[in-house]
Amino acid sequence: MFSGIEETWRWRRGVGDEYHYRFWAQAVRWMVKRQFTEGDPRARLSIDRTQCDVGEAVQVEAYCLGADGYPLQDAGVSLRVTDAAGRSQRVAMQPAPGGWGVYRASFSPSATGTYEMQPIVSTYGDQPLSSKVALEVSRVDLEKDALAENAAALKAIAEASGGKYLAPAEADRLAVLLAATKQSRVLTAEYSPCRHWIYYSSLVALLGAAWLVRKRSGLA
Repeated sequence: MFSGIEETWRWRRGVGDEYHYRFWAQAVRWMVKRQFTEGDPRARLSIDRTQCDVGEAVQVEAYCLGADGYPLQDAGVSLRVTDAAGRSQRVAMQPAPGGWGVYRASFSPSATGTYEMQPIVSTYGDQPLSSKVALEVSRVDLEKDALAENAAALKAIAEASGGKYLAPAEADRLAVLLAATKQSRVLTAEYSPCRHWIYYSSLVALLGAAWLVRKRSGLA
């Protein structure tokens, strides 16, 4: 962009930022525009990220031009969002404050997969234009999402297992707690004589002797 004048500040006289801000705001937006998608120049889409987690809000912006090439004002603009299964939904887009032809919407995906977005501008009918952006949605990584230390849970686990919870500042106590300690244990075991072979041998010998005595006494 090249501007051959240096006195645009004079546009503020009597009207404030009505024209000065409008000109420079649109110029800056045009120069730093986030990657516009290829497609229909009448409505070009941009998105603040191409990947997000389920439930995370994504900001979508449409820059809409009329047939004469000037930004469209007060047009009915919406966004058609199609998921991987082919289901579509329509999200209304609102005009951005102070920005001619700029419309914005926030979209929060409810499931994982690839979403395709296309603009619908009432000036050009009820069908989506060819410009499109794609959004990859993945599940929330709880391991990365919940990184804060849960001291209460760690203390409960330590107490239940007979251990002790130490904060990082108490790491120097670890060596003392892990030092070897003497422990005495009394082990008891029960043995039944009925399970030993001597018991059965003695029983057979005793019964045999009793039978012989009765035999010789004429009692058997």
